Amino acid sequence: MELNSLTAVSPVDGRYRQKVEELSNYFSEFGLIKYRLQVEVEYFISLVEIPLEQLMGFPRESFSALRSLYEEFTLADAEQVKEFERVTNHDIKALEYFLKERFDNMGFSKINLKRHNGEWQFDRDKTPSSRSETAAAAFSDRAFKINSPFSLDALPGCPA
Repeated sequence: MELNSLTAVSPVDGRYRQKVEELSNYFSEFGLIKYRLQVEVEYFISLVEIPLEQLMGFPRESFSALRSLYEEFTLADAEQVKEFERVTNHDIKALEYFLKERFDNMGFSKINLKRHNGEWQFDRDKTPSSRSETAAAAFSDRAFKINSPFSLDALPGCPA
């Protein structure tokens, strides 16, 4: 079924889509993948900075290139992750494959990206969700003021 205002899961994605379209950067599948990638990259950088013995030779001057993986993340990148997911049938494993491929392309193929060590699935899922909620909070004030019948002024303790 094609997405339109009548087939959307909620009015937010249907009739109000134009007013809240910016939120899709944070709460869509694309946003979730991007923030998961950010968590993975920053986690790896943290392991290098410890310094973890297995990563002692990793060049710290490459941190900005690693960060560009999520800072310059595109829809095509997200589609590639989804292609991996069709093979793995696992969203986190698909992201690992994507990251491994990018590491190989950057000349870091000797880095063994065995994951799940020291992390729980909850850690990986909750952190990106929290980041997207935080990022979207900056948008929320503006979203409520765009032709909205609702007013934050009417709620005690809420900033206008």
